[in-house]
Amino acid sequence: HARRRDEATTNMLTLLDMCEHLREEWSLVNQMIRVAITGLSLETFHYGLDTQTWSEPELATFQARLESLSLLTNLYQTLLYERALNVQMFSNLRQNINPNTNVIHSPVSILKDKVWTLLWDMDDDEHTLLRISQDRLDLYRQGLASSNWAGVPAQFRAISDAALQDPPSWRNGYKRWMSSIMINHLEKAFQTLLKAETTRLQTITAIALERHRLKHGHHPDTLEKLIPAYLSQIPHDPMDGRPLRYRLEKDGNFTLWSVGFDGKDNGGDPTLPDPKKQNAPQDARDMVWPRVDPIDLPP
Repeated sequence: HARRRDEATTNMLTLLDMCEHLREEWSLVNQMIRVAITGLSLETFHYGLDTQTWSEPELATFQARLESLSLLTNLYQTLLYERALNVQMFSNLRQNINPNTNVIHSPVSILKDKVWTLLWDMDDDEHTLLRISQDRLDLYRQGLASSNWAGVPAQFRAISDAALQDPPSWRNGYKRWMSSIMINHLEKAFQTLLKAETTRLQTITAIALERHRLKHGHHPDTLEKLIPAYLSQIPHDPMDGRPLRYRLEKDGNFTLWSVGFDGKDNGGDPTLPDPKKQNAPQDARDMVWPRVDPIDLPP
């Protein structure tokens, strides 16, 4: 915003209002739209902080708004909602097993439908889908209790793959065709969610650090110095449940980081293990709060 503070403030508050959009629309699509809006909003914050655009009261307002956002608990409600939809879907199927009776089928599709009907096991299919839903909910509850999410995206996929192939059989694709269609593997969506949640907590911490700098003229040497004036507690890294890592650098700036999806602390290393295969921020060794290169800042 080239230091146009009033405009920047208005637009940032509008973005935060958009983050609350769809808050109680519980379908997976609606919640992931909300996560996407939130992620994009958070990714703009570091520009305003690095240009030292905002006053302390404005920063306090932004921080309070970000602290009120709920991402992880909302996806839990979505999982409950999706399970209820699956129960309703099978109830409807039992009342009308073939909902497409008015559609004109070709001889090939009629034969295919007969094969599916002969091999499909509705009870087994429903049990499989609900089993996947329940296992995911149990896994999610563990994550909420421990605040340790690093391996969860891959575990979401493993749960569905294992259930659909238990026991191993060529008939599973026919017996459980509805489960195969309806189940969302979720690992990509959940990775996006965790990146947004990590950025949210880093942003809250970065705002608190800037508020400290405005009052004292420098950043603190530890995050503990932000308590209780600017933070009630140090935000935890969603990737391992421990406090976010922080280091005050010799030039007076700071490095703030999460250990990232591998769960390993690499000392705030933002580089990619394999640049040829990886190019997203979440692929880096650590997820580091971004610093703006001065050459990118407006005059």
